[in-house]
Amino acid sequence: MTIGETIQYHRKRLGLSQEDLGQKLNLSRQTVSLWENDQTLPTIDNFIRLKEIFGVSVDTLLGCAPAPEAEEKPQPVESYRFTFTEDDNKIRYKAWITALVRVLLIPFVFLMMMLLFAFNGSVTSTRGTVVTQHDFKDAIPIVIFMLIVYTIIAVCIIRQNANLYKLRLSQRQIKTYEYNTFYNYFTVSIEKNDETTSFHKIYFEDIEKIEDSERFFSLIAGGISFDIPKRLLPENSFCSFLAKSYPAKTKTVKKTDAWAIASVGLFIASFFSFPIAMLLLKKPASDMLGFLENMRLFFVPLPIPIASIILGIVLKKKKYYTYKKNIVIGCIMAALLCIYGCFSFAFSNIYKADNAPVLALEEYLDTDIPQHLQIVTQDWTDANQNVNENYVVSYYSTVYFDKTTAEKYAKTLADDDRWLSARPTELTDITNPLFQGDGYDYYLIYNITENTFNTLPGQKGQHKFINAFYSKASRKLLIVEYSMDYK
Repeated sequence: MTIGETIQYHRKRLGLSQEDLGQKLNLSRQTVSLWENDQTLPTIDNFIRLKEIFGVSVDTLLGCAPAPEAEEKPQPVESYRFTFTEDDNKIRYKAWITALVRVLLIPFVFLMMMLLFAFNGSVTSTRGTVVTQHDFKDAIPIVIFMLIVYTIIAVCIIRQNANLYKLRLSQRQIKTYEYNTFYNYFTVSIEKNDETTSFHKIYFEDIEKIEDSERFFSLIAGGISFDIPKRLLPENSFCSFLAKSYPAKTKTVKKTDAWAIASVGLFIASFFSFPIAMLLLKKPASDMLGFLENMRLFFVPLPIPIASIILGIVLKKKKYYTYKKNIVIGCIMAALLCIYGCFSFAFSNIYKADNAPVLALEEYLDTDIPQHLQIVTQDWTDANQNVNENYVVSYYSTVYFDKTTAEKYAKTLADDDRWLSARPTELTDITNPLFQGDGYDYYLIYNITENTFNTLPGQKGQHKFINAFYSKASRKLLIVEYSMDYK
């Protein structure tokens, strides 16, 4: 036999195409074809690599040894010949269906979060004096429809793929698998009706992933999973050797037990802890104070992500590969809940339900302000203000009225000459730029220092003012006290 015929013989013996052999050598199919047609010869490096792939000596490839038919084949270190049982297939099917459901569960959880937010209520936005109520509850039918459609699609996907996977597993029961391991590779021969249907030769270094589960060792190479039942393997098999030799490629799949169930349960519960806190929030009266007073409710579901973190640490000590997700989601959600919960304490000194501004305005106007629903006062005395603008704000209060009271109060203001329907241009210089009152229906500025209404100061120097604005649309009264150096 020529060198080309010898290469062709051994290639076909291993069930390799010219392209397959070329890929193992990092060469083109045409190069292998030229060798087999005796048009060119392999280099010394290629001869050495061919020797390793074919499991023969270089002398045999060069024709200096007995013919391939008479050459002694290398003896495997370990050999396993088996057929998958029905029980093996059930275990494999259960693991596959669990993995598929986990993937499909992610969009379902996202849709459930959207539904929780929709049930949570609404958000109020203000543009000028126009108050807009954005009601998430209008989206509930849409989200429910999306949830139903996705559930139907997910069930169809699971059923269709389940049938295909069952058929694939059933085919494994009528085939015989033979694994032979050598010093740096293993071969897999698959037979059906006493005829070899496929043959694979995989070098240990080419293995992409090793999965060590309860019932199987799975060696994944080239996108193909080669499963070996553990019932056939001795204690120190080549699979154990590979798992120890390539720890970065090895993944230990633990049996689903109480720890695994607790891990998944706390992961999902932690994921929903923030929406749960949102649901616990009482609906504020469209103001910052009401919102901040309820922010402490974010601490209520805090034990859930903390429990997830603790469980993750325990699972790490038990060497469960799923511990990372519990620690990560626990830390993220615990941090979010703490940050939002602390808002209630961080701004407690700024936002207050202080009636002092209303009482002061009543004293200066010598009139009564109707009973209000709520008042939110921001204390700016300790705030960092831009004194270069000559304006120093003492407080800023927003007073809310119910509909009936607001209508009566609007009529009272219309009959009071001190309340202007528009701010005169000349008063712009003594109006705080932050509180211009644009878009409000009634306007008033009172000079506390000179006891005058809606006029410029008669003397230069430091003056204290109260600015008041009223909006009929949003039914609120805005009161600002500030001082300025009038020049």
